[in-house]
Amino acid sequence: MESKNLKGWIITSAALGINLLLGLLYAWSVFKKALVSEWGWDNVTASYPFTVSAAIFAFMMIFAGRAQDKFGPRIVALLGGIMFGTGLIASGFTKDPGTMVLTFGVIGGIGIGLGYSATTPCAIKWFDSSKKGVVSGIVVSGVGLAPVYIAPLTAFFIKSYGIQNTFIILGCIALAAIVIFSLILRNPSGDFVPSKANPASVSVTPSNQYDWSVVLSTKQFYFLWFIYLLSATAGLMLIAHMASIAGTQAGWKAGFMLVVVLSAFNALGRVVIGFYRISLGAKLPLLPFSLFRQ
Repeated sequence: MESKNLKGWIITSAALGINLLLGLLYAWSVFKKALVSEWGWDNVTASYPFTVSAAIFAFMMIFAGRAQDKFGPRIVALLGGIMFGTGLIASGFTKDPGTMVLTFGVIGGIGIGLGYSATTPCAIKWFDSSKKGVVSGIVVSGVGLAPVYIAPLTAFFIKSYGIQNTFIILGCIALAAIVIFSLILRNPSGDFVPSKANPASVSVTPSNQYDWSVVLSTKQFYFLWFIYLLSATAGLMLIAHMASIAGTQAGWKAGFMLVVVLSAFNALGRVVIGFYRISLGAKLPLLPFSLFRQ
């Protein structure tokens, strides 16, 4: 860590902290298993809150990204934390699937979209281009890493306090923590110049900066978007049902442990590809990581 960019690393840590809480979405399979076994929901119905939340989360990022540019990361992340926490808490006061789609799916999904959109752009602005890949990987790893602790914690809370109280407890924790972390976020001043890495140790391909409207007119954007769509779809299908899959196919009652293993390697992959993005460029790491996914 460079002492002269301590503020950048502090903000990166706060952004990581926010994502470590927003990643509760990816521990949904633990909730789903309990909703089926304890409340008698069928598997499809128990998947609706997650499905809607993931869709709203993705759609909201289009607008949240623009809001982050206009109002700054602090206010956007703050609003996201309030909505995400409120959605979780409200989910603890209902047993109706439709209402939970609204509370966890819509309200929580909007909160995740707002919070997630504010973290990475803010953090990478504090670093030279040679470090942006690693910093981005660290920040987004929080979402993948979150179920490592949230899945067993959720399983413990459900067993000890019940499903409804678990929503409320986790909602209060997420609300308070994200609000605190969001107050740390800020963009650098206009005259800020990040320190550069040793040119001899890092090889970075120079690139031009383009306006978003120009990017949308390129075929590369749609090609990458389609790759991400297919990759994310496959991953989310597994994540939403991991605990149930472990119980059905392997007879593993502690299915949350499979969620933990998947999440740990999910987070590791995000950091590793960010590191290799620096030394190998953007294109080369895509092939091996795509093969690993298969």
